[in-house]
Amino acid sequence: ASPEGWARNPVFALGEARTGLEARGAPERRSVESGIRLFEGGTIDYGTHPGEEVYMGNPGPHTARYGLPAYELLSTDVEKEPLLNANADGEAANFGFIWRLDAQLGHLQHDRSHGTTYLRGLLRHIDPDYRGLLNEVTESFEKVQAEVRLLRRLFWNPVPQWCAGPEDVMRYIELEKSIVYWIPDDDLAAALANHGQSAHSTPWGKVLILDSPEKRLRAKVLVKSIVTREKNSLYLMQDMVGHIGEVDPGPDRREPGPRDRGRTEGD
Repeated sequence: ASPEGWARNPVFALGEARTGLEARGAPERRSVESGIRLFEGGTIDYGTHPGEEVYMGNPGPHTARYGLPAYELLSTDVEKEPLLNANADGEAANFGFIWRLDAQLGHLQHDRSHGTTYLRGLLRHIDPDYRGLLNEVTESFEKVQAEVRLLRRLFWNPVPQWCAGPEDVMRYIELEKSIVYWIPDDDLAAALANHGQSAHSTPWGKVLILDSPEKRLRAKVLVKSIVTREKNSLYLMQDMVGHIGEVDPGPDRREPGPRDRGRTEGD
């Protein structure tokens, strides 16, 4: 989340592989191993192809961080990025920061949601003694999603439809404590001036900006909590990955063999 590296968002991507040539669970184990490497993090170069500098603020190459190292950048940005305010034209200054943050957190929320679904599907491929670890990872992913939603709403909070007038909006912003509120109605945005609140223009519509060091600190605390959960997920996956593979289903749960296929209950 920076002007030079807007793509530095933590990513956890798992792909489902299907093949009849490998032992059951082998592709799934490799997918989790790939996820572990992404969690551990590193750097990638982008914007290195000739001509790509035309689409960037600065010539390439650029380096992006991913995985756990990227969270340090996210924490720095939400705390130290200059406070949002209005410029001389009445537009929200530094809107690019809001956009980058919303895009990154949206990706993170999406990735953890699909990661949860994928990992739940691994239960049949993991030793029963280690399924507790798998359940802990999915629970951690779900909690990360919840905290990401809170962090995202701090920097872009749409005013709900029940706010019919400026008094409703004032009650809502007092309750929510967010930094940026999107005002969906231009007349409502104009009416807020009577309550000492000036709505500013952004490419996404009118907003109220109520930034402060205290709110930035709350955002940083949320990032720290997310990082703690992400580290815990990494350790849990490292402990369980070696136990993903062929699992004996037991005599009552064995899959039909060649002689069983095509039989009916009365055969």
